[in-house]
Amino acid sequence: MTGRVGAARTGLRPGLAPILGCTAALALGLFGPPAAAQQGMPNSRTMSCKQVQDLMTRAGAVLLATGPTTFDRYVRDSGFCSVEEVVKPQWVPTRDGLCYVGGICWDSTKDNGRH
Repeated sequence: MTGRVGAARTGLRPGLAPILGCTAALALGLFGPPAAAQQGMPNSRTMSCKQVQDLMTRAGAVLLATGPTTFDRYVRDSGFCSVEEVVKPQWVPTRDGLCYVGGICWDSTKDNGRH
């Protein structure tokens, strides 16, 4: 009878509330604050331009934080992009000024809002 009372109170079928709770927890984990996602991510603002460029040379593609709540995936060349994408040149803030890092993968046919 407890399941029915709980369901009546929440308006949900018995057993559905735990599923929704797990879904909400998963969504929070996936879409939590951007700052949480950046923990452990290299931050261009704490690196010199040479350090960022060396990282790009070594790794080829890097998730790089560029501000307190901003980050993107930067690539060395089009070999790290999908076939239909090109590399759009990008500069990021570093300890010693703006620095050319390569670019972002960009599909010009979709123009996804990155100008």
